[in-house]
Amino acid sequence: MALCPNCETAVELTANECPKCGALFGAGSNWKPLTTPRPTVTMSGRGKLILATLLAAVLFADVLVSKAVFYSACLIQGGQEIYRTESPVDGILMAGDGGIGCASICKELLGTKKYRFVEVDVRIPESFSLATARGLHRYHLAAAGSAECAPYDRLIAKSPILRSSNEERFGVPASTCIVGVAVSESQARYQYVTTYYERVYADFLGIWKGTETLSERASGNTIAKSTRFYRNNGWTKQLTLMIGFPAERCTPFERSVIDGIESILKPP
Repeated sequence: MALCPNCETAVELTANECPKCGALFGAGSNWKPLTTPRPTVTMSGRGKLILATLLAAVLFADVLVSKAVFYSACLIQGGQEIYRTESPVDGILMAGDGGIGCASICKELLGTKKYRFVEVDVRIPESFSLATARGLHRYHLAAAGSAECAPYDRLIAKSPILRSSNEERFGVPASTCIVGVAVSESQARYQYVTTYYERVYADFLGIWKGTETLSERASGNTIAKSTRFYRNNGWTKQLTLMIGFPAERCTPFERSVIDGIESILKPP
């Protein structure tokens, strides 16, 4: 093959005329030999699949390792353990991190769980939770309309829906109020301690661990405990930050000791 000097179309060496532009060639025409094209390297479908798999493994390596460690921790350490039960139990002390007053757990213990009192070691006072100062507070239910209900009534006046919410969500009867009193000493024989989630293992794994413990105050012996994990790392973390996806948790091991506390520390 050669090239037509006029339009550079590929023609036979023995041709006297270009099939494209019609140029005529004689025996002495100035032909240009065709250069041999460089071979094109193509990748098979299998090769593309292998490359994509390797790329995904590199991008999501931290996620894969994190998931393996997370599921192992959930299976081996996660869940609730009950060592013994006690009855009758009048009240419970809520100690540990972040006490703000009689918040959701306190209301549930008084309402649905029917304990006579709940004590809270208030670290961050919150007036909406009936705490105006740091220190130990004791909460109990009283008949609505009594003089000691005044602080609770003021909260209801600011947010009337609070009364029905407390009844529907936490079992606090509408005919009662929650009363909080600052005290110097605890009367509770048992305490509930919860800790903030703390990062465990290597930082890049993004695995967090939280614990809840029920114990006897006098002896310090543990009665029941719950260990929970959540995972939030790699691309999962980025999606969580951008879109608000929930972190991955230890289902079905995600059980709090509060869920069945009335069968462990049985109220009167």
